[in-house]
Parts: sequence; C-alpha cells; structure tokens
Amino acid sequence: MALQAKTTMTTPEVVSVSMFKNGYAFVTRKIALKDGSANIVEVPQASLGTLWFWTPEGEIEKISTADEQEKIKKTVNLTTLNELLAKNVGKNISIETNVTPALEGKIKSADGELLILETATGTVSLAKSQVKFVKTTEPGFTWTQEVETLSNHKYYQISASRKTKEVMMMSLERGMTWSPGYAVDITNPDKLTLASKATIMNDLTDIKEVGVRLITGFPNLQFKDILDPFTANMPSEQWLGMVSSPTVYSGRGPGGPGGGGQGGFMGQNAYAPMADREVNWGGAPSATAGGEQISDLFFYDLAKYDSKKGSRQYQNLFKFDADYKHVYTWDIEDQVDANGNYKPVPPTGPDAEDVWHTIHFKNASGKPLTTAPATIFSKGELIGQSLMNYCMADGECDLKINKALDVRADATEEETDRERGAIKDRYGNPRYDLVTVKGTLFVFNGRKDKVQMTITKNLTGEVLTKTGDPTVTKTTRGLRQVNTTSKLVWKPEVKSGDKLTLEYTYKLYVPAT
Repeated sequence: MALQAKTTMTTPEVVSVSMFKNGYAFVTRKIALKDGSANIVEVPQASLGTLWFWTPEGEIEKISTADEQEKIKKTVNLTTLNELLAKNVGKNISIETNVTPALEGKIKSADGELLILETATGTVSLAKSQVKFVKTTEPGFTWTQEVETLSNHKYYQISASRKTKEVMMMSLERGMTWSPGYAVDITNPDKLTLASKATIMNDLTDIKEVGVRLITGFPNLQFKDILDPFTANMPSEQWLGMVSSPTVYSGRGPGGPGGGGQGGFMGQNAYAPMADREVNWGGAPSATAGGEQISDLFFYDLAKYDSKKGSRQYQNLFKFDADYKHVYTWDIEDQVDANGNYKPVPPTGPDAEDVWHTIHFKNASGKPLTTAPATIFSKGELIGQSLMNYCMADGECDLKINKALDVRADATEEETDRERGAIKDRYGNPRYDLVTVKGTLFVFNGRKDKVQMTITKNLTGEVLTKTGDPTVTKTTRGLRQVNTTSKLVWKPEVKSGDKLTLEYTYKLYVPAT
C-alpha cells in the first residue's frame, strides 16, 4: 500500500454502560458523522454477536476495515562502535587501545574497519577492533540517532446517508464489573437497617457523566468468551475453529455458567438511549424495552457517573429498615445416598448438624437483593458474615449470623423393622426390602433467653408418625423411583435451660440384601 496522509479519526463517546458481575459490561458509544462518514480506531473487542451499529435517523450504508501506513520518527541509542564513530566524525575523542597508549584527537574518518584520528602529533590510523573504550567531553558529541519506520494502522470506515448525524455502537466487552455487598445492623432489637454498596472496577475505558446500570440476575451469555469476527483480529480459519468447537454450542464451554441457549445475548440486555429513541437496525425498526426490571434481570441506576480507566470506586446504592426476628435453624440431611442405599446413623456417633443463629426479615427496598457477602453489625461491632442469597423485592429473606454453640442438637436414626423381598422381580427374586426407621431429635437450649427454632428434616420415604406437630411436605415418585421424598418442618420455641425431644418414623424401600 502506498503511503497515505494521516486520516482524520473520530473518537467514539461512551454514553451508557450496563455492568454484569462476571467481568463483562454492555457498552454503548456515540460516533459523530460529518457528511455521512466517520473513521474510528476505537472499536472494542466485542463478544460474539453483541457488536451492533444503529442510527436514530438516516441509514447506515457500509462499515468496513481499512489500513493506513504512517512514517514514524523516533530517537534511539547508538548500539555499536561503528555507529558511534560514524555519527561523530569531526568530533574530538580520547581512546584507549590494546596496542597503543591513550590517544586524543578529532575523528577524521570511520569508514570500513579503520578509524582515522587527527592528533597533535599527526594523523593516526588504527583498526576499530583495537579500541577498548571511547571518552569525550565535547558537548556536541552524539550518543543517539533518529530512525524512521513505517507503521500500519487499522481503522474502521463508516458510511451512511448524508442526513445521518450520528451512529451508535454497542457491544458486550470484558474489563468493567461491579461487586455488591451489604451491611446489616441489628443494634435495634426490633428493626434492622440494611445498607447496600457497590465497588465498581473499571479496566476498560474512561467514562464521563454517563448513565451506568448495575445488573443483577442470572444472565445467559453463552458466547461471552468468543470474540466477534469483526474485531477478533485473527485469521478466518483460526476464528472458525474456535467457534465450531462443540462446547461453544452445548453451553458447557466458553460461555461458562449462564451458558445455554443460542442467541441469548441481546434478549436480556437493554440500553438506556434505546428506551426513548427509535432504533434502526440497518433500516429495520426494533422493539425497545425500558424500566428497571427487564426480562429476568434487574438494573440499579447510577446517574452521571465518572470513572477513569484503572480506577476503583465505592458507591452507596440504597438502604432500608425492616422488622426482623431471630430464628435458630437446624437442617438435618437425608440418610439415603444417590444410589438409594440407607445409611443409618450409629447410636455411638450421631450425625450432629449445626444450629445456626439466623435473622428473618422482609426485603423492603422495592428492589431485589442480589447474591453478595453480607456483614452483620451490632453496637458498632462486627458479629458475623455470610452470603446473602438472592431475595426478590418484598420477598422473605434469611441471613445466617453465626453457629449457635449454646444450642446443642443431636439426631439419631435406627432401623426398627425390615420386610425382606417386599418387591420382587418377575422371576420372584427379591429386589427391594421395606425398612421402617425411627428418628429422634434432641435439642438443649443453653442460652439465657428462649429461642425460636426452625428444624427441617429431609428424608426419602413415607412418614408414618411424628411428634411436635410438624408441617409435612411430600413429593410424588418419579417414573424410575420406588420412594417418595418428604420434608418435615418443626417451628418450636425452646425456653432457656429446656430440653426438647422430637420423634418420627418412616418407611422406605432399599435394595434387597
């Protein structure tokens, strides 16, 4: 390509950013056009299928890549003796050689293998290979040289109808994300205060007075780790090999968690300027979406947000007060393994589950609480930290504080009866035995106050008897299952120093022995 004059470039302006928590952001940039055209360098490394250009007026005619060569001059250090001597002909130097005393003089010539000096006693010629070092005090002595290279620049040309004043470019890009967190203060015995924050990490680009949205939910971004071919900067065969990998389409590969169906990028994402302007997808209009709740995702809004590339910012989101109560939860696992084998708990080694001090409250923020670390405070002290699971707006939330060491709990189960060969195959061979199991739960409250408990026992089989009036939830059997599954939930109040004993029996089929 012949050398060209430097092309005038237009810098796209970031106008909206929607950040996921997985390191990706959906960014929209505005590109100003003059006489229906513009040249841009800043085209992002977009995820496959997410790079789109559209215009609110007029029509885009063509977007294509172009190359331009440019002469670049720069100063570099001289790296060889030949270069040093040749660049300083006419300058005075002092040298030391392997065969002569130190010499001082003016460089008369440095061509080929010889160095010729004009000294006070005459002209001296010697081989450059004999020079051990060069010394000079002359101010004009040159230790550097200017070199000129050709640089090849790739850019993108946008052509549109003359009435088109701007083009919007949007894409899913890696390099900007946010991390949520909660502080829960339970100093007040009746009402808690929950404060939400976001830490925003920007390693992508500068943004100034931009509407930023922080996304919560479970995004389906199957192709997020595959570069769009328009900006991939790789040979076509390499790109095709990457995209044709079976894992890309199975949802198990580069898409990672949240992968699944194809074409899931654009359906769950919205871009704020699209909410009040008509979008022209190459001439065809498209429906728009707006508001905070979009499809299955929720968007927290930050107005006029400023951020430099490489910065980290702490941002308060919202807070609310809510009534709450202390609940001590004890969850007891099922004793049937994945193969349907029952494993009774030995009486001498009960499988004691942990009792957790938990707070139960209603999400009164009007927004969903995204999954994030929650730190619990009381009277200015940190008393616990755990994971706040996703909680919908106006939903019931449970948050663990600490293990309740003063509330002791033991669980035992024992086999009380077995009917061998209760189910036989068509040849009369025993397939399953019918086993009756008795379970006992024991709780002791060693605290100075009474505790409200929620005790949950999951089991495989059909409940026969129970004490303490629990709620029993039973599921139906699957086509290949011989047992139902059940869940018993007790909600007793245990006074300080009291002991509580609960019993239940159930029957289940186990492989014949």
